[in-house]
Amino acid sequence: MFQIIQNPPILSLQGLPLIYRLEADRDEPFFKVLARVSATNTYEAASRNQSNIATFDLREYFETLLQTSLVLDANHIHPDGCKNFTIRFYEYFGNPPSAQNEITASPTICIGRVPAWKQLEFDIQNTNFGAYQAISRLLSWFPIGQTKRVLPDQPELMYLLWPNATYQNIAVTIYFSDESTALLNIEHLPVPPLTVASFPVGYQALGIGDVNPAKTVVSYEVTIADQTRVFVVDHNLYRQHRFLIFRNSLGGFDTLACMGEADESTEVERKQSTRVYDAENPYRQRKSEFYNEHSELVKVNSGWLSPEEKNWLNDLLISTEVYEVRSNKLQPVLIKNKSIDRSWRIYEPGSIEIEFERINFVL
Repeated sequence: MFQIIQNPPILSLQGLPLIYRLEADRDEPFFKVLARVSATNTYEAASRNQSNIATFDLREYFETLLQTSLVLDANHIHPDGCKNFTIRFYEYFGNPPSAQNEITASPTICIGRVPAWKQLEFDIQNTNFGAYQAISRLLSWFPIGQTKRVLPDQPELMYLLWPNATYQNIAVTIYFSDESTALLNIEHLPVPPLTVASFPVGYQALGIGDVNPAKTVVSYEVTIADQTRVFVVDHNLYRQHRFLIFRNSLGGFDTLACMGEADESTEVERKQSTRVYDAENPYRQRKSEFYNEHSELVKVNSGWLSPEEKNWLNDLLISTEVYEVRSNKLQPVLIKNKSIDRSWRIYEPGSIEIEFERINFVL
């Protein structure tokens, strides 16, 4: 008998365990069970335990096969964000040994992982990624159900895994200061089921201010495929503000608006050489510089954040793809913080200082 006795969930997350257990009772010397991931054409072999069970965790083979991109100015489908794969299992035996008796599995895997700071909460609330998708299909760890403060010129995106249903419009409800409302229905291209899609939902991107210029917008609510997020518009004038866009651990992109004070500095790393005395050239410098490298460093303050938002910024700290928005251009940056203070203090509403280094090219 050769059969799969345990499959992972139908929908799996790229960074979560992808466990298969197979039963094989064939009595052959040096018997193995092989797993072949078709997308990478790689094999893994496993021996059986005393119960004739072979166990595989195949998640590592999918780490580089899924990807999304940052698209700010248009609705976008990311075909490589969630895909169906084929895994083939074989009995491996004989003299010489060969792969025989194929069994096929077809998991659907979505980009992303559950980071360590989120793991305990995720495990308590969900049995698997499919269960989490029943709560939220948004590819972001921003607190579910919490409103988000945005500035009028702030770029905002909603990345989500599209459900097995048809939705034609983006529904926007606008709330004005006189307690009146306005509705927008924005059409978008059809999205195939179980596909990652992204939508710009910023104040300017949706044309919120043009709906009724004579009124002041307090907030607006965006619903895409039954996923709703509420944005509170901050019309205050700040002496300076900056936007950081970062790839989160679920494969989407989040935006942080920093309204606090900022410090900018330049650091130079120099390498010098020491020269020996030259009697024929007594004015030659005893030391000379043969190399220097400068870095542009910025320290920004986030402004007020709730404790839940401070937890969410763990994703910024561990992100490997972060941009500063400068004059509508994306400046890649490297986060320099080694830690973020997420303590709850009575005497401080809550803010975070973020230090980053600009990389010398602009997208």
